[in-house]
Amino acid sequence: AFLTRSGAANILPGAKNIGATRLASASARMHPTEWLAGEVAGSLAAFCIRRDFSDPNPVRDNAELLAAFRAELAGYGIGLSWRGIIGKAPPNP
Repeated sequence: AFLTRSGAANILPGAKNIGATRLASASARMHPTEWLAGEVAGSLAAFCIRRDFSDPNPVRDNAELLAAFRAELAGYGIGLSWRGIIGKAPPNP
């Protein structure tokens, strides 16, 4: 997920305002990646609300919470790495 590292609380970047590597930043200019950023931010917000967190940073800092969030994303069909994605055609809906 896109979480701040600056110590700021209660912030979820969810569009082209993410900080990322050069490759990831280049892909963020494409609509599907931009939409994914919003989808992950919204999913993380909902994940935190269900656990009564007002700040998403504990999810990044706690291995169990992060694993639970990643499992939730995977359950939604959201890819968690480039491995297995690059070179494949997107599925037809």
